[in-house]
Amino acid sequence: MEVVNLVKKMRHGTGIIQQAEKWCTKHTVPEDISRIAHDTVQFVLVYANHPTSKSTTHIYISMLPSRPAPRLVLTAYMPRTAGLLKPQGTAISQQTLSLLATWKVLHWSVRSMGLSADGTRLAVPTGHSIDILNTSTGKVIFSLTSRLAWGASYVTMSPDGTQLAFLDLGSLDLGYTLQLWNASKNDTTTEPLWSTASYIDSAVFSPNASHVACGLHNGDIYICSLCAAKPLLGPLKGHTGRVTLVTFSPDCLHLASGSYDNTVHIWDVQTGHSIGQPFTGHIHPVTSVLYLPDGSHLVSASWDYTIQVWDVQAAQTILGPLKAYSSGVTSATFSPNAAFIASASRDNTIQVYDALTGSIVLGPLQAHTRLVNWVIFSPDGSCLFSCSDNGTVRIWNVQDAAVSNVPPPVIGPSREILSVRYLHGGL
Repeated sequence: MEVVNLVKKMRHGTGIIQQAEKWCTKHTVPEDISRIAHDTVQFVLVYANHPTSKSTTHIYISMLPSRPAPRLVLTAYMPRTAGLLKPQGTAISQQTLSLLATWKVLHWSVRSMGLSADGTRLAVPTGHSIDILNTSTGKVIFSLTSRLAWGASYVTMSPDGTQLAFLDLGSLDLGYTLQLWNASKNDTTTEPLWSTASYIDSAVFSPNASHVACGLHNGDIYICSLCAAKPLLGPLKGHTGRVTLVTFSPDCLHLASGSYDNTVHIWDVQTGHSIGQPFTGHIHPVTSVLYLPDGSHLVSASWDYTIQVWDVQAAQTILGPLKAYSSGVTSATFSPNAAFIASASRDNTIQVYDALTGSIVLGPLQAHTRLVNWVIFSPDGSCLFSCSDNGTVRIWNVQDAAVSNVPPPVIGPSREILSVRYLHGGL
């Protein structure tokens, strides 16, 4: 780690240690090895994305001593040092170590993000460009600086991370155009996918990357084929307010949409017909919808301060409304293993819930200074990405969410204690 940082290649170091952790997971190594690999990944990520990384000596002077016990990196290496100050107190011992990295992307709002399926690339609109970031370091890999990207606030990335779809605001006299950018070639070549007279509020790739669905300001929905010059289906009509978000089911057969009319609709992707009755339960605009990885359930978020989980077949709420915010909820998403629900709010905070019970297992996560617009889990579920109106993207450790707020177990008798007395020596 010293050598890698001294030669200014810390971005390679983060990738190496992450690959090591993945190798441990794949090969089912002993639990103690797996745990130290996980803790080392956190240690390296925090250091690499912190200003202290400009000085290699701070690995020992500040980063190592500030790790709370019983973190394995601390217990393994601190005994080998001498003369270092060891911070103590509740500020150290009660650290959750949730925040791994903060990247300042621009000076105003980051409205959306797109993450590749392998978790290595993150697409972010900056107002004057669209950047593809290395998720280990936050460094820009590719950047689209074409005039077409100016003012783009919403981006969506294909599952393989090679293509981006975004709204072109550069030719409003010709309408609103959804542009495609092949981000794998590092050039500025884009191609128009489709144009409309109404503002495009949201777009999403299908899981098989063959289609892009668009939700419009006028309440219409279109499903576009990437190999056709015109929309495959649309307009799909049913909403009476702007469509805030659209999302495909994992099998690509259905599309869910949320709207300012406070409802969620499910659509048949092959016919364009609405399936069943709209999901009603929110009393303010629905801001976010997303399928469970197996497609059986759907999570929705709303400006009514709540999150709800729906049984797709029964069209009924099975969890919620969950309310833990002082303002509207802007985004909600399931973890890849379906164990957790992460959500973001206009009150600048993030919460992580147990997807089965609805109890809060992590949060509120407080670091953003303005409303949080978007949250995305990493593919392995260990991290959470968030973006905010304060112009930052942050990465949070959520791998320990299940135990982060649970007090340590009390070791002792398993039944009631009826009497206690001192030993004669007073001990």
